[in-house]
Amino acid sequence: MSLSSIQIKNFRNLNVSHLDFSPHLNLFYGENGAGKSAIIEALYFIGHAKSFRVSEQNRMVHIDKNFFLIKGSIGFQFMKPFTLFKDKSSALEIIINDKKNFKKSELVSLLPLQLMTTESFQLVFGGSAKKRSFIDWGLFYQDKDFYSLWLDIKKIIKNRNFLLRKNTPYEQIKIWDQQLITITNKLSLLRGEYFNELSDYFKKYITLFLPGCDLKLKFFRGWNDSLCYSEVLEKNIEKDYNLGFTNQGAHKASFSVLYQNVPIEKILSRGQIKLVVCALIVAQGDMLKKKANKSSMFLIDDFSSELDTEKKSLLFKLLSKMESQVFVTAINKSDFFEDFSENLKMFHVEHGIIKEI
Repeated sequence: MSLSSIQIKNFRNLNVSHLDFSPHLNLFYGENGAGKSAIIEALYFIGHAKSFRVSEQNRMVHIDKNFFLIKGSIGFQFMKPFTLFKDKSSALEIIINDKKNFKKSELVSLLPLQLMTTESFQLVFGGSAKKRSFIDWGLFYQDKDFYSLWLDIKKIIKNRNFLLRKNTPYEQIKIWDQQLITITNKLSLLRGEYFNELSDYFKKYITLFLPGCDLKLKFFRGWNDSLCYSEVLEKNIEKDYNLGFTNQGAHKASFSVLYQNVPIEKILSRGQIKLVVCALIVAQGDMLKKKANKSSMFLIDDFSSELDTEKKSLLFKLLSKMESQVFVTAINKSDFFEDFSENLKMFHVEHGIIKEI
């Protein structure tokens, strides 16, 4: 799906009466501090029901206002109108097709959205949470069973950790463990199968972004591969009591990118790692398109500024081939974008005001 239009009121420094987008490439350009990152954040909020910059939604409301409003339409041929309203004194209200009380997950399911920023390095340098989220994003859109399993394991781990902190007798904790083992095994199997297939797509794209660099992806399910999860829980119960939380399991899953069995963050340059991140994100978008016939929307905020012209051109050509809608920010209108002028819409951003050029 794609975003066809948007209206914004009181989101950060933005007040946008109406913008119509290209289903292909959209460029926002302007000086630093003009509001380019704010528009990317607003678009991200539509696809994730949260910000990638702050955790508290009220911080996205203009400092002198009490609410923000984002309205728009998803789709070009069959449009689906939506409204997101956040008052400082109440929870986020989600309205889709003029119907209220939608869940965040229902909003997110409408618009597969990928983000590329300078923070995308966390896919390599970051902890397990960021990497696990990357895998789970793909599964959310590809596998109908994933989300319920994810919710179940989150609930069980929370309850188990509460019992551990209260030093609840192990016999009572074992009741939760039976459910945890069943769901953990199902979720880990889904992640493992997904990751194996993603690795094949990654191989295709890493050869384009980094020719001759033989990289491999390695999945970590959250505990030692040589043990079944029931053994892990039993062996680690004393440690879990001492820590006050469940220290191994699917909630600790992660992955690494290796070059000759060494993590790439120890070997490759910043520029090379940026290309690895490109390959990972593009591979995931391509896999979603091929497996579920869903096109991703890509938000690129200052990410492409460090790519040379050749790699920048490669990135946008690949996204175009995948029929993806792309939103990108830049300080200047670059000659590079002339290659995509047929499918390009440009918007100038200044002091929170956005005008189509």
